[in-house]
Amino acid sequence: MKKIYLLFAFAFSTATLFAQVLFTFGTNAVSKEEFLQAYNKNKTTVADKEKSLREYLDLYSRFKLKTKAASELKLDTLQQLRFDLLNFRTQIEENYMSDQKGIDSLVNEAFERSRKDIHTIHFFVPIDEKDSTKGYKAIQEIYQALQAGETGYVALIKAQTDKGIQAKKGDLGYITALSIPYIYENIIYVLQPGAVSKPFRTITGWHVFKNEAERKSIGKWKVAQILLAFPPNTTPEDKKVIAAKADSLYKRLLAGDNFATMANVYSNDKLSFLRGGELPVFGTGKYESSFENRIIELKNDSDISKPFLTSYG
Repeated sequence: MKKIYLLFAFAFSTATLFAQVLFTFGTNAVSKEEFLQAYNKNKTTVADKEKSLREYLDLYSRFKLKTKAASELKLDTLQQLRFDLLNFRTQIEENYMSDQKGIDSLVNEAFERSRKDIHTIHFFVPIDEKDSTKGYKAIQEIYQALQAGETGYVALIKAQTDKGIQAKKGDLGYITALSIPYIYENIIYVLQPGAVSKPFRTITGWHVFKNEAERKSIGKWKVAQILLAFPPNTTPEDKKVIAAKADSLYKRLLAGDNFATMANVYSNDKLSFLRGGELPVFGTGKYESSFENRIIELKNDSDISKPFLTSYG
């Protein structure tokens, strides 16, 4: 009986497109306004508008039926689907954000968060497709240890890898607003110093974040660099040669050689050497902490750091 009624309703609705209710399914109804709003969001220029409306009405009615069926089966309560939906929503919401109050709220939130930097530690356990409980159990053990005050992070991770769990720990350094995905930023920026987030699952695995420390935002920098990069398969001897070259260039700079000229000649950073080594203006969280920490140590304009080591060179 339901199917016959729906077919009738669709045929009737196309002929009376501007009626208040286009079609019903079960106890649900779709109004003219709802349908046209969906149609206008997705429409393209067409020669036959009536045909286009009919085709879209057919698609939209199918969509509504499938959504209702999924709801009746309670598919929306499945944990994995809820995580997938959350990730998808996060990715697209900015493209469809049109509410001015919502925009103002996000702008104010970003401004407030940008006033402080948070030193963040990230713990991660991938999902085992054969046994999803392993990852959950591992991340819970990590979380509980951190809650109890454990600070031996290397040993904490090793306890899991010894069991065959591919647990990882990453020091994100200091982060600030808009420097990491928004979904993670929301978790981190509600943590007090020393606090640990509850385990959080994404499609890739389980996450726990710790607020290691906070500081007042130190703003943005404009710096120039000379990068002596490590080639692939660099040996310890190669690194010694590169370090000696860096020391030699540093002495020349202190003696008065022009920094931009030397960057143009010696720097391996293909994006900056033609600009005298100048990097685009950046703030906290853009580069690894070993790089940012040396920049913070420079107190005056035109100060030059001693050669230092990063993962790049």
